[in-house]
Amino acid sequence: MIEKPIYYMSAERPTVEENHFLLHIVSITDDGAELLAWKKFSVKPTKRQVRKLTKFVINHIKQIQEG
Repeated sequence: MIEKPIYYMSAERPTVEENHFLLHIVSITDDGAELLAWKKFSVKPTKRQVRKLTKFVINHIKQIQEG
């Protein structure tokens, strides 16, 4: 049983032929998984870009839960 959601990030190219990377942030709970955010990058995202997007999404989730 999962009491708190688990946030999973994935940054990868959908296929070898495609020239962009997708960053997905997903919440996983007992009820299933929910896509919270995604962003397309023309090159592999840097750690800073991943942290910036993750911080934005987590802060948005906290605001929704609080009020």
